[in-house]
Amino acid sequence: MDPDELATASRAALLDALVASRAVASREAALQARVLVELRSREPEFDRIGAAAEVADELGRRGGWSASVGLDPGRRAELAHRALIAEIATAVHESEAVIARDVDEAERLVRRLPQTLMALAEGRIGERHARVLVEQSIGLGAHPSDADPRDAEKRLARFEAETVPFAEALNPPAVRRRARRVRERLLPESIEVRVRRATSERRVVLENADDGMAWLHHYLPAEEAHAAYARLSRLARRAARGSGRTLAQTRADIARDLLLGAASEGVSGADAIRPTVHVTVPVLTLLGASEAPGALDGYGPIDADTARRLAAKAPSFTRILTHPETGVVLSVGRDSYAVPADLKRFVQLRDGRCRFPGCGRVARGCEIDHTVAWADGGETAADNLAALCSGHHHLKHETAWSVARTDPAPTGGGARLVWTSPAGRTHTTEPDPP
Repeated sequence: MDPDELATASRAALLDALVASRAVASREAALQARVLVELRSREPEFDRIGAAAEVADELGRRGGWSASVGLDPGRRAELAHRALIAEIATAVHESEAVIARDVDEAERLVRRLPQTLMALAEGRIGERHARVLVEQSIGLGAHPSDADPRDAEKRLARFEAETVPFAEALNPPAVRRRARRVRERLLPESIEVRVRRATSERRVVLENADDGMAWLHHYLPAEEAHAAYARLSRLARRAARGSGRTLAQTRADIARDLLLGAASEGVSGADAIRPTVHVTVPVLTLLGASEAPGALDGYGPIDADTARRLAAKAPSFTRILTHPETGVVLSVGRDSYAVPADLKRFVQLRDGRCRFPGCGRVARGCEIDHTVAWADGGETAADNLAALCSGHHHLKHETAWSVARTDPAPTGGGARLVWTSPAGRTHTTEPDPP
């Protein structure tokens, strides 16, 4: 349907157009999966070492890496895969973690689930339906207990025979519920074995959100997670009475106080914080003459009151004053190969994040790289140094990715870096705005 026709189309015609457009999107998703698998099959093309042997040896001595790292077949394959993932991610402006997941899902879909792929390509199911089936097929592949090499193929065929028909008629959450039951019945491993393995992967994940907030995810065995939530709910129901807080707010407050140790100190959660991170405070904000927001390292903008409060009570903070008009860093500056601690700190604060295109790793956890190598005449100077996370530091020196400096970034301090991928695409990065 032509966009100009939307305003005059009937409701039925609009619904038909929506269904048709989603079928097109499904076909495009199937094509994308095939393209990703084809790119993955050409991964050896990315197995080209970007650093000379003597540079690799020097890197090994400096960073404790294996000097023969580039020659080991397993290591070369790993680097080739990482170079490919970085190539795709920078080409489509997506994170490497997402692309790695997409490539993995595409491999499962194209190579193991032909009926699901066909249904997607024909528009009978949507991309989310296909993703659910790919996810639920994990564990149904080859297993050491298989008596026949074809057992895995048979399991996957039975899985598709049972799940694809209802995927064509149900929404993704309903598909997931039914597919889980089918998967459980077909899995070659007992649930006890799987629980032990999954329990070993327990973890806590921090995810930044908007408006000064963040999510804290706790991945636990189901019975522990449900028990913890039930206990929080019991405590919250008592504490919420007459407090003016909702049950959800009170539950969150109690969990926060328990994690921060605030309950045992008799203070609220915020007062129990003893920060040891960097905060950037505009000088006029610090003096109380402006309400310009500050910035919390690893998160982003925070309100002026919070910035002042944290700067006032946290002696372990590195306090950075910025120019009230230009935002350029006012303080922190200084000939050997080793990067002095204050210069390293300056580069990390200036860059904000890893300078590889698309990487979001906070610079304080990154390594400092000479853009023009020391062996090639590069200086240990701020304008020849950049923060690179360990993974992208290796990628720069051990694959065909390369980088060059160009004119200073308009955001203030620090040159632009122009990266060239193994396929010849260029991507430019700048320091984070101060």
